[in-house]
Amino acid sequence: MRYQSWAHLWALFETLCGEGSDAISLLRLEAWQASRNRPAVRAQVGRQMEAWQQRLAGLIHEVVATGEFRVSDAEVAEMRILALIDGMSVQAAIPQRMGYQAVRDMVIRNTERELGCRPAAWETDPRLRAAIASGH
Repeated sequence: MRYQSWAHLWALFETLCGEGSDAISLLRLEAWQASRNRPAVRAQVGRQMEAWQQRLAGLIHEVVATGEFRVSDAEVAEMRILALIDGMSVQAAIPQRMGYQAVRDMVIRNTERELGCRPAAWETDPRLRAAIASGH
């Protein structure tokens, strides 16, 4: 369970800020913009945002339960992490100045700090790397 949760967290980061995430980022930006004047779209965007928040908070709770991470409030950590990812989503709509590796590294470093994880655990723990590589 321990490394499976980490691998799921990693997969979420890859989805939201890895190479190929521009389509997701642009869709989210367009939905946010469209929701300003369309109540039905606003309601759906709100549901989708809540789903992302619940998914991330759930993964944080799972990983904290392993004892590897220490966080006093998973929901606050989740909001800070998603705010960082959302802010970087704007990069999909303008010419890229940062490479995806730099973006992913920034999200990972900030996430490590938010969760009280030892720095570079994602890269240095061989069991975690194996779980990420295998998808569980």
